[in-house]
Amino acid sequence: MFGGPSCPNCGNRLLVRKVRTGRFHRGHTLVKYDFHRCYRCLTTFSPDESPADAAATATPAPSNATDATSGVLRDVDLELEDEGAKTRVESFVLELENVTPDPLTVDRVVLAFDDGEETTAPIEPVPLDPGETASLEVRRSWIHRDQHAVTIDVRADGEVAGRDELDLEEYRTA
Repeated sequence: MFGGPSCPNCGNRLLVRKVRTGRFHRGHTLVKYDFHRCYRCLTTFSPDESPADAAATATPAPSNATDATSGVLRDVDLELEDEGAKTRVESFVLELENVTPDPLTVDRVVLAFDDGEETTAPIEPVPLDPGETASLEVRRSWIHRDQHAVTIDVRADGEVAGRDELDLEEYRTA
């Protein structure tokens, strides 16, 4: 369901989803735990939570795509060009930097779009020594017009080493 309450952390409304969970306790009584999650800044909040309450527990909101990165992912160079029902990907390059004290090998890039599509982009493994930087080209030809946001997970040695969330509308050209 789109258009939930606004996130008290970043103000986003489009990527806020209601999460319904629950568990049975003794006596077979169902106790529900419903909350909202913003998939832009990954804040979890209840709809009646005040912005001051959320600020005490929330992760700071990113001000742009570069600030949203963490771990080895430093920047994303994405160029899109609209062509009918699809958008052609002109360039999709990730700038990586190993900020850990250990060597890493970036071996997967997972793209999760807001329409539910999740795909692993084919890449060549990139070994990174501590402090080393590299550019990684993601091979993707098209993005559909109904895909408005993407979360990029860069994985190294089987674990998420960096993440960025992009609003694709900012990269589209007519």
